[in-house]
Amino acid sequence: MTYTLLPNQTLHDVALMTTGTLENLCAIAFANGYGAASDVAPGTQLAIPPGLLTDANTLGRLTAAGTIATQGYAVVAGIFTEAFDDTFQ
Repeated sequence: MTYTLLPNQTLHDVALMTTGTLENLCAIAFANGYGAASDVAPGTQLAIPPGLLTDANTLGRLTAAGTIATQGYAVVAGIFTEAFDDTFQ
């Protein structure tokens, strides 16, 4: 299985979106030649190693809501655009 990194996503987000748990962060990072805290460019294809533990409940909730995890936040797809800025005035 592969996953294409979206803008503003981290390896944490990839672990959440593909397995439903952050416990797989290091396995996914190391399988792709990165460290757990590495910055990875949007558009990068990441291999998701087979046999990782999954949290079906979390995956089901993300999928059912059309949610995409970005920078540790799960947002409903389509609400925020590239122009969205989370700074507060």
